[in-house]
Amino acid sequence: MYEIAYEAAQRVVRMRMAGFWSPDTAVRFSSEVLTLCERVARRDGRYAVLLDGTAFDVQTPEVADRLAALTRAGVALSDAPYAMAVGSMLAKLQAQRLLNVPNARVFLAAEEAEAWLRCAWIDRLAA
Repeated sequence: MYEIAYEAAQRVVRMRMAGFWSPDTAVRFSSEVLTLCERVARRDGRYAVLLDGTAFDVQTPEVADRLAALTRAGVALSDAPYAMAVGSMLAKLQAQRLLNVPNARVFLAAEEAEAWLRCAWIDRLAA
């Protein structure tokens, strides 16, 4: 249902989300992500986020609200770019409504999200 990983060399938290979640799954995911992001922020400072939600269904309001709260908490830890790919226009509209933060972009393809994040974050770290 989800995968979470941190790539220290690029300072990118990568997440993959799939399916239709129960509120319990959203709580578990939020807890794991927040724990990882707090650890990364303490160790490395700013970090970017790349989320592949192309197989993630449109969620119930309860799950969507939990994920919006997670996003707000993550933005408080790092103001670096946040790129999200979703699988449908409806999911994109839901994500844009919930991701109301300045450095976030929502795309309809994972490749586009990764390309934007590379330009906005990864290439700048390497320079």
